[in-house]
Amino acid sequence: MPAPDFAALAGGRAPSGPREELLCGLFAGVLGLERVGADDSFFALGGDSIMSMLVVARARRDGLALTPRQIFEHRTAAALARVAADLTADLDAPAVRADEPDEPDEPVGRVPLTPVMLELAARSGPAALAGRFCQSMLVRVPPGLRLDAVTGGVQALLDHHDMLRAPLDAPGSGSGSGGAPSLLVPGPGTVRADDRVRRVDVAGLDGRVLADVVAARSREAMDRLDARDGNLVQAVWFDAGPDAPGRLLLAVHHLAVDGVSWRVLVPDLAAACTALAAGRDPQPQPAGTSFRRWARELAARAGRACRGGARVGADPVGGRTALGVRPPGPGAATRSPRASTRRSGGSPRR
Repeated sequence: MPAPDFAALAGGRAPSGPREELLCGLFAGVLGLERVGADDSFFALGGDSIMSMLVVARARRDGLALTPRQIFEHRTAAALARVAADLTADLDAPAVRADEPDEPDEPVGRVPLTPVMLELAARSGPAALAGRFCQSMLVRVPPGLRLDAVTGGVQALLDHHDMLRAPLDAPGSGSGSGGAPSLLVPGPGTVRADDRVRRVDVAGLDGRVLADVVAARSREAMDRLDARDGNLVQAVWFDAGPDAPGRLLLAVHHLAVDGVSWRVLVPDLAAACTALAAGRDPQPQPAGTSFRRWARELAARAGRACRGGARVGADPVGGRTALGVRPPGPGAATRSPRASTRRSGGSPRR
């Protein structure tokens, strides 16, 4: 079937006032449309829950506080302009105080595994929580990119996204503390991108030779991943020289990434590398609710409820492998290096 033409559905009433103009521009940018009317529904134009989070982050950067729930409830720029909280006090509507949590959101510390992580461990055993169980993205980068810009961009990503730094602490995995399996989030700056980024000279290579080099070095990068020692991210810059676009591979352990995470990680990495290449400091989007707070709240609500016959919070990691899953071999599930995403293993939702 042909892709839907959302542009044909856009273009209602023009925005009125700075708030509506800002929100219409954010809608259009996230949805990839030329323009969006003030009364056009975000979801009727192809928006989804992940895109709504991008709108929230970009709105906060530009001075408006929104929540994904508000976007689901109000849907249009006109309606959202009336309820958004004003962070700069210089737009055209009175400020509305956003709801704040009862206790501080501290992203650093012990994080319980979420129910989907526990189920993954119960089904697939320790192999799913350590080793080469990851997703990856291979993207083009501009000619003449510098190693310091790549490394600095990855460092900005590691410092801003807490779960990219979190090692697995699991009984029976060789790193466990003896309690229930969990993740330990250290502070920003504790994981150095210098240890996670490698450069491969591919100047003058093309065709099958280039493809073979990219495939081999990509497999090596994935083999270096190990959640138990916090090695959750590997980056490989395939440097094609000053006159040809290169490639950048980012491989992330599945405990820290899923299929929709790339919509956030790749733009953040691109923005950081671009800023550093131009001599500027990266300016990441303001962080929302931490994964630690969300996981702890989820665990508290789940309590001792059963999930698939196993108590939530039980220790499946140290038990036997339920499905007999073995780690993939070096050539397993290998796509062409030109493919945008390569996965090893399943795709659990968080």
